[in-house]
Amino acid sequence: MRLNDRRFREPLNWSRDGKFRFESAGAPFGVFYSARDLTTAFLEVFGDKIRHSRRIARAAIERYDVYAVKPAANLKILTLEGANLAKIGATLGCFSGSYPLSQRWGARLMAHPDQLDGLVYLGRRSGAQCLALFGEENAPKEHQASLMLSRIGRLHESLEFWQLAEDLKLAVF
Repeated sequence: MRLNDRRFREPLNWSRDGKFRFESAGAPFGVFYSARDLTTAFLEVFGDKIRHSRRIARAAIERYDVYAVKPAANLKILTLEGANLAKIGATLGCFSGSYPLSQRWGARLMAHPDQLDGLVYLGRRSGAQCLALFGEENAPKEHQASLMLSRIGRLHESLEFWQLAEDLKLAVF
């Protein structure tokens, strides 16, 4: 699943801004982020806003559309947990702590000889699995052609969101 702020035209983008977990201006590829389910996607986008206050502005959630993401079946993915952390000489903190550190790891893993298509990582705000795919706007990787996004609808119109809001005891104002 992916939440996309409608201020940005396309829900499918390969970010290089250096604002998020694995992307950076000097990295070989951009990054497209998604989550296993709507709850995880919501917590990854809004988790910091609701962590200290169970309040969220309706205007904030009204800006977001929900998309289903269907990646290619044959992706080369490294899951950043369990024995894989020891194999690459990392700890979970390398990917859930400071962004400069995780961005350096992201750039190194993008340049890995195994030519990874992305990473499965534990979201810092949700503790659940998320997917970071590596890609490029101008020179797409092979897996980008089969990546499919389907718009489900607006976040605030989703019954699943309102159930989540109730479960989290969120006040939407």
